[in-house]
Amino acid sequence: MRCAIILLGSFAAMVVSAQQTALDSGQGGRNSQCIASFPIPGYPGLARRARLVGTLTVVVSLDQDGKIRRIAAQAHLNNDRAQSALLTPIENAIRKSDFLPSCGGKDVTLTFEFRINGDPYDRQQEEVTFGYPSHFTISARPPIPTNSQ
Repeated sequence: MRCAIILLGSFAAMVVSAQQTALDSGQGGRNSQCIASFPIPGYPGLARRARLVGTLTVVVSLDQDGKIRRIAAQAHLNNDRAQSALLTPIENAIRKSDFLPSCGGKDVTLTFEFRINGDPYDRQQEEVTFGYPSHFTISARPPIPTNSQ
C-alpha cells in the first residue's frame, strides 16, 4: 500500500504521523512504528538544478529515552561528492522528528530516493510518496532549460 503526498512549489515539509500509523497496522516492530512525527524534506533546489539523484539510507540510533544519539548515512548517488546537498536537509528533518520512547535503544532505518523526472514545464514541481516500511521517494521536475548562446 502506498500513501502519496503531493507537495506544490517549494513547500518543503509535511508531518507524517497518522498516515504512517495507518500503514503500519498489524506489522509489529517495524521502523516506522518508532516515528511519532517526521517533517518530510523537500528536494533541495541546488540538488535539483545539478540534477543530483540517487538513494540515501539513513540509520538513526536512539538512546534509551528514544532521543537521537547518532545519524549515519550511506549514499548511492550519481555524484557521491555532492552527498551533503541531499543529506543536510534529511538530517535537519530527522533532528526535528519525534521518536517514541518505547523504541529507545533501537536503530531506525529510513530510505530516501531522490528522482528527477517529468516535464520541466509542469506546474507541480515536487511529489513525495511513502512506501512501507520507511521508504520515501522525493521526485522533482527537471529545471527549465535556459538558452545559452
